[in-house]
Amino acid sequence: MPDRDESTESRIEELFHALLELPPAQRETYLAAQAGIDDDTRQQVLEMIAIADDQPDLLEPPVEPPAPERLGKYEILAETGRGGMGVVYRARDTQLGRDVAVKVLPERLARDAQSLERFEREARLLGALSNENIATLYSLEVDGGVRFLTMEFVEGRTLAAVLREGALPIDRALQIGRQTARALAAAHVRHIVHRDLKPSNIMITPEGLAKVLDFGIAKALGAAPEGLTSAVAAHGPLTTTLGTPGYMSPEQLRGGMVDHRADIWAFGCLLYECLTGVRAVPAGATVPATGEDFPVPDLTRLPDGLPTGIRSLLEGCLAIDPERRLDSCAAICETLENIRVSGGTAGRRRLRPVGLALVAVTVLLAGYFVGKALTDGGADQPALAGASTAESARTALADLTITTTPAAAAVTINGRYLGRTPLREQVPGGDVVVRAEMPGYATVVESLVLKAGDGVERMFTLVELTGDLLVESEPAGAVIILDSRRLEAVTPQRITALPVRQAHTLRLELAGYRPADLGVVEVVADSLLSMRHRFELTTHPLAVYSKPTGATVVVDGDTVGITPSRLPALPRGAHQLTLQLAGHVSQHRPFVVPDDGAALEITLAPLPPGQLDLRIVPFADVWIDGAKQAASTSYFTGQFAPGRHVVELRHPVYAAVVDTVVVVSGETAKIPYTLSNGRSE
Repeated sequence: MPDRDESTESRIEELFHALLELPPAQRETYLAAQAGIDDDTRQQVLEMIAIADDQPDLLEPPVEPPAPERLGKYEILAETGRGGMGVVYRARDTQLGRDVAVKVLPERLARDAQSLERFEREARLLGALSNENIATLYSLEVDGGVRFLTMEFVEGRTLAAVLREGALPIDRALQIGRQTARALAAAHVRHIVHRDLKPSNIMITPEGLAKVLDFGIAKALGAAPEGLTSAVAAHGPLTTTLGTPGYMSPEQLRGGMVDHRADIWAFGCLLYECLTGVRAVPAGATVPATGEDFPVPDLTRLPDGLPTGIRSLLEGCLAIDPERRLDSCAAICETLENIRVSGGTAGRRRLRPVGLALVAVTVLLAGYFVGKALTDGGADQPALAGASTAESARTALADLTITTTPAAAAVTINGRYLGRTPLREQVPGGDVVVRAEMPGYATVVESLVLKAGDGVERMFTLVELTGDLLVESEPAGAVIILDSRRLEAVTPQRITALPVRQAHTLRLELAGYRPADLGVVEVVADSLLSMRHRFELTTHPLAVYSKPTGATVVVDGDTVGITPSRLPALPRGAHQLTLQLAGHVSQHRPFVVPDDGAALEITLAPLPPGQLDLRIVPFADVWIDGAKQAASTSYFTGQFAPGRHVVELRHPVYAAVVDTVVVVSGETAKIPYTLSNGRSE
């Protein structure tokens, strides 16, 4: 079987967890519907599921280390939640004196590059969102190698906990739906899809405010919005099956293309559950391979007294075919706002799926031009009723012109998306709330009273959002290169007022250490991002050879090896090399990192010999270091290399004498021996 790459292993893990959520009878069908899965992958997933079914203890989560007592300036108070992409703690910001949520990537996932990338992507996506119905991100920080997010701590209960008590009153359900739709609309205008919207990811505060949580598997679609790196948006078509069965759209369950309409499906499921107290798609429902047989939510279970338009809204959200599904969360917001304003009657504008809306607009335009052609036939002809109605509708509108600096801001009125500036639109008169938004800039919100027939011009200057960056290094004193520009300051340094609408590059340089490219850095508005780097000594690939080999290598007084040897990592600058070998003259040589090339070759000269003078009584054969030097002699002299040598004297009658002597270079060692008594005094 060929080796699998990381993407295949990740796909196997995703499929495994998705199948665990399904009844056993549906797993084969689910796998058959997934695109791009080979037989080997399918077989391994099924084998993993079989093992999990036989040994459920294997599914117990690994034991994580105890919660830290402190992370940076945050005092950890208690664990509040644990999910696939992190552990969430309630913590106290000891500097600002407020409680925050701290989300930590578990140690077992921090070693996985894909998990780490997904965790940091969540920070970048949350940093691009600013909405009262989305938990606010404060910072992305690192402390002691632990990466964590700090976010707004939301008091309250999850919507899942609320729904365990049953269906909600209609007004309350619509209120939660309205606020959830606002959060999704804010994300979608920045091309961000949540992909895992469900009751457990919505927190309800004691004041009744709904906040959407956990963008851990969200992705950016299409072109990267300003303020997001290309790495976030360059994941290609969204075909990975991530999410929670029961709230995943049909196309998402089958591993097909996923866009913002998957969130609209999940929103429909959520609103249906709020109104009925049961899931739109039961947990045990079969997931067919084709859309025609997909289980259709039972709208007959909706409560009596539902405002006009809600049933059709749910039908549009829960259309099996994404092409027939509602296309805009901003339009959903407008519909729900209209229902609230009108006290439960149909709103000023009925929401339709995109295809039907286009047909309706075409019919209206056709009627208008037919009426105009007939009335233009002569001044004496009476005006047609249709033309009169069109004229009345036209005069009931106000002419609104909006420009911004900079241009291309997204404009919404009462939650309805109009377009990008500069724009001119005919809008109904009355009280309106105008919002101009652009990634990287503070949102402008203004309330206007528009009178029918008036022309209103508004010009907004968008204020650029900025954040601060704290750069630290160990050792300190590193030169900071930000966006290819060398700063005068060195680490540690707080860099203020960096624009959040662009990604920044960061590089640190310190003499004697390996330069550090810290990659793309994205600051968060009105927050401090901390970056800390520990430098590594420069590795100098210098090899040392000696003739003869076996010499001890000493660098700057420390023994580092035996020749031939490659030197360890050394800082830049001058160093002292010494080679030592018995019987040879030690060599001392200065060298400079990194200017001395790839290798040093040093020849060690032998030391001058010393002399042995042996006087023997009566006589003997002389052996030195196991080699015979003389026979039956009473006197022996010879030169030998400095160092220890073994002298052996052999006689046919007397016992042999064995002795170890030391020869010193340039000196003579005179040693007498008497065989009868051994070595003489």
